[in-house]
Amino acid sequence: MIMGEERFWTDYVLTKTPPPITNTAAAVEAIRYLPVSEDSVELPEGEALAMLAALDELSTARREAQAEEERLKAELMALIGPASEGTIGGRTAVTLREQTRGETTFRRLHIPRAFVEEVLHA
Repeated sequence: MIMGEERFWTDYVLTKTPPPITNTAAAVEAIRYLPVSEDSVELPEGEALAMLAALDELSTARREAQAEEERLKAELMALIGPASEGTIGGRTAVTLREQTRGETTFRRLHIPRAFVEEVLHA
């Protein structure tokens, strides 16, 4: 480990060369806290365009998944009606809990973790 530290010191710190960027969670988190400058940097076109396209696809997929999640929750709530829970085979599959925010009270769908693990992932 000491050799790695020495190599880092001589290769990057002493030469004032930024180390290569890794995609570890710690590195990404550290990059978020770097100060922003007014400079501009030219990105490698092919690589950057591929990343931007992938991010756009993921963003679209997330929006579509969130819309589908809301649709399914609404359908389950409609099936449950005024009851506080829905069962499958006598086991609680879905519960509706009241929540209050300000002066508004609404029902929130909850799927018990035990049901998911024991029935859906069995």
